[in-house]
Amino acid sequence: MNEYKFLAYALSLSLIALQLIVVQMAKADELLEYSAFLEKVQMQNLDLKIATAIQEKTAAQANGIRLPDPMLSGIQLQPKTGDVGRGFVASQNIPFPTKILSNHASRRSEALAQEQSKLAKEQEVLSQSRYIYFSLWAAQEMMNLLHEKQAIIENHLKLARSVARSDSFVNVHLLKAESDLDMLLIEIQSAEQKLIEKQTDLAALINEDPSNYKVKVQALPFPKIQKIKITHQTPQIKSLGFNLESKSSSLDEAYSAWLPDFNFSYKQMNNSAMGGAYQEAMLGVSVPFLFFWQPQSQVKEAVAQKTEAQYRLEKQTRLIEADVENQSTLLTSLQKRLKLIEENLLPRAEKRLKRIRNIAPRDLETLQDYRKTHEAFPDLKIKALEIRVDLERAIAKLKQYDFIEGEVK
Repeated sequence: MNEYKFLAYALSLSLIALQLIVVQMAKADELLEYSAFLEKVQMQNLDLKIATAIQEKTAAQANGIRLPDPMLSGIQLQPKTGDVGRGFVASQNIPFPTKILSNHASRRSEALAQEQSKLAKEQEVLSQSRYIYFSLWAAQEMMNLLHEKQAIIENHLKLARSVARSDSFVNVHLLKAESDLDMLLIEIQSAEQKLIEKQTDLAALINEDPSNYKVKVQALPFPKIQKIKITHQTPQIKSLGFNLESKSSSLDEAYSAWLPDFNFSYKQMNNSAMGGAYQEAMLGVSVPFLFFWQPQSQVKEAVAQKTEAQYRLEKQTRLIEADVENQSTLLTSLQKRLKLIEENLLPRAEKRLKRIRNIAPRDLETLQDYRKTHEAFPDLKIKALEIRVDLERAIAKLKQYDFIEGEVK
């Protein structure tokens, strides 16, 4: 009886293990559609969450004007004889109005700059999302093409071995083909590693565990690129523009350091043995020019910060203009190269492949032509795939500046 219980227990454990294996296999073969992937990016990407948190923080810091906290003090006079005197003192420090207004303007501009930085980060992440998704599909497709080449070389080796018995030169060709197969196997191993890296890149983008997040992705249609526009209203440039405005307001605030601050105080006491009830109001004014080096250093620091912000804006503008020019010319060149392969080279290679399939190689020359013709088709598809990857990279770099009109999703 115990043996039956043990067998039943072992069987149940085996079924559970089998279910776990099936679940893992199903998860590994899961197809991640592009639309679902974009939703995951928007909901789970950590860079977007960090940018949102920073933007909310600066928006909160921009609210209201900044004033020192008021001070309220209690007074109790304890004479040796007579009534106890009690009262209070209320005081408030108020900076010069231009200081208050300039400080608020600086914080408001900083919040606007961070809002544009958040928008720039969103465009950067979304543009990179398409490229990372496509790169994973390209890595999967590359594995298929390399295995296709492997099958071609292996079939070619069978043909070469049948001809090599009567032709010594074919034996040399056979050794070369075997070495080429070994080199291709090394290339396949490198492609497998690249496929793993693309999987982990995609998992990291959507905040998933890279160690066990394995998905398949689908091919993306060729992007429709209607027009490339160059403008200075990109979020990256606008963010630095608002940062410059913030530094300008900080400079105004620094100039106001030469102006006095005010202190208002009010005192009230009741009757006591030391005197009758009374009220007292006092207005104090600071003398900042007495220690002139302090406001002077504040102004110099603010001037340097504004100058730095101006140079950063000019530098970023030039960098973006140069990057757009480079990526635009590269994009045009890649489109021409891809069109040449797809419309001219691939159809010709396919025609040659169809014509040579019914021809049996008999000597070294025909054997070499046979192999070259069969390998030319996957080689061209690999070349087209590499160009398409470069093209998607160029589109991603342009899209992060929001320079491409039309739908590029």
